[in-house]
Order: sequence, then structure tokens, then C-alpha cells
Amino acid sequence: MTRYAIPITSPEGLSSPVKEHFAKSEYFVILEAEEDKIVSVDVLHNVPSEEGEKKAADFLADNGVNVVLAGSIGPCMKSILHDRGVKVFMGAEGTAEDAFKDHMAGKLMEVQKTGF
Repeated sequence: MTRYAIPITSPEGLSSPVKEHFAKSEYFVILEAEEDKIVSVDVLHNVPSEEGEKKAADFLADNGVNVVLAGSIGPCMKSILHDRGVKVFMGAEGTAEDAFKDHMAGKLMEVQKTGF
């Protein structure tokens, strides 16, 4: 089973729009999926802080997230997530459900760890 995190603008879960600024996201929808089937959905409340990028990355990794689907994500956040063993895909748009479906269809781009 894979555990996905998608930054969202409001706590409505799958119907929430994807939030553009990943590190400052107040909410993340967490999906557990077996292949392309969602088996559970939860919304986690993240408290953004001065340590935004590190705190958000640690928060997600500590909650068992394996994959992040985001609209865009900065190089520092990508590096921190990769260091924690989390794969990152960019290009998510629309709702959280749209982002998951686009990922399953191979429409999101996996990004590799980058230096900064």
C-alpha cells in the first residue's frame, strides 16, 4: 500500500483544490491506495512555522507518507523529502482527486533530488 500526501487549500479532502505553495500548506490530504484504488482518505492539519520546509517534510514523513503530489515544490523541500525517502511528483492541479487520477495516468513528473 502506498501513502500519498497532497497539499490542499481547505479541509474538504478529495474535493479540496491543490495548494500551490507546498511548504506553507495548512492542510494535506493523505490517501492510502493499492495500485490505482483509494482505500482511505484523511486530512491532516499542518501548523506552518518559521521552519516551514523542514517541518512540513518531517511532518509528512513522520505520518508514513511515501509519495507527495504537488503543483510545484522548491529545491530545498525536494531535497528534504528525498532524504526522508519520499518520492515527489509535480504538476498537480485541480482538486486532490484530480491530482491522484493524473498521477495514476502518468501525467505528473517525478522530480529527483537537486542540490541548492
